[in-house]
Amino acid sequence: MKCKKYIIISMKDIKDLKILYFGTPEISSYVLENLLNDGFNIIGVVTQIDKPVGRKGILTPSKVKEVALKHNIKVYQFTKLRNEFESLLSLDVDIILTLAYGQIIPHELLMLPSIGAYNLHGSILPSLRGASPIQTSLLNGDKITGVTLMKMVDKMDAGRMFYVKKVNIEDDDNYTSLNDKLKVAAYLCFKEGIEDVVSKVNLGIIQDETKATFTKKILKEDELLSFFDDATTINNKINMEKIDNLDKKILGILSKNARIPFKDVAAECGVSRAAIHQRVQHLIEDGVITGSGFDVNPKSLGYTTCTYVGIILEKGSMYKEVVERLQHIPEIVECHFTTGPYTMLAKLYARDNEQLMDLLNNQMQTIPGVVSTETLISLEQSIKREVPVKIEEN
Repeated sequence: MKCKKYIIISMKDIKDLKILYFGTPEISSYVLENLLNDGFNIIGVVTQIDKPVGRKGILTPSKVKEVALKHNIKVYQFTKLRNEFESLLSLDVDIILTLAYGQIIPHELLMLPSIGAYNLHGSILPSLRGASPIQTSLLNGDKITGVTLMKMVDKMDAGRMFYVKKVNIEDDDNYTSLNDKLKVAAYLCFKEGIEDVVSKVNLGIIQDETKATFTKKILKEDELLSFFDDATTINNKINMEKIDNLDKKILGILSKNARIPFKDVAAECGVSRAAIHQRVQHLIEDGVITGSGFDVNPKSLGYTTCTYVGIILEKGSMYKEVVERLQHIPEIVECHFTTGPYTMLAKLYARDNEQLMDLLNNQMQTIPGVVSTETLISLEQSIKREVPVKIEEN
């Protein structure tokens, strides 16, 4: 495809260029909203498909789609872009701009725009290439990060770098506050950098592959605190926390009544029902909400004895192997790796003392590595509730 010749005189000429925008989450919607409000010519938006949210699985659009529809911008959504992108090839596009789209852009689309395909990446490249630069910078305890405007190439986050907007990471920054800083930096990075890029005043810098580092997908276990973490690691994991005050308010309401309609939660929080659906879905995806349902009374099923069993192991390192064996005993409903006199503490229900003896003598104490057990029978459960959710004062 032949490139069009542009003689750029002013920012007005830049804003006339036809931009196809790729993005999905809130950080990307912020940039899109500001591009539109600032007069940039967004001819279309590509975002992830609507996702089911909440107990009823109501299909909810991405934040980027919400902004696009508000401004009457054409929206394109693909389950797998690499197999379905042909409809985009007929578009007359000068620039492709991406920020946290969530899928790999095929080579054919990178070749579509007359000027080029560019990405706003949430780190100072070549450091922290990949899908989770914000979380990784917090986990690493970095003091500075930023956004890089770069040329998109087939290799992940490896194209020429044109412009960097740096951001300081303060000691009290968490995921939400750092995300808020970076979304502002991302918009300014594009606005301040794109004119020289298009005018070819800025030809970019090739990344030093020897200095490249890579992020991985952040898993739930990466966010868990461990007794073996040092103080710095614990603080960094806490700073990666993604819960803000609205999330806490929602959690406080749901912890008291998980069956409350979302419209009532929305009214109490002063936001839209769609916002509640989206927030709850994020809390589920982030592992903050791990489930909801009905509590079954064990006694109604014939389980009359609730017992806590302290387990002492031959070696603490045998914990995982023992847990795997305990998983096969359905009467055990909880198990914890503990400090104190026991290596582990398990909670189980038995129908009667005879079954309890069988569980202890023939099933638990025969597991390799179990030295001894001590039984604590619950006479009455006096308190059962969720942890308190405290909202920070502004």
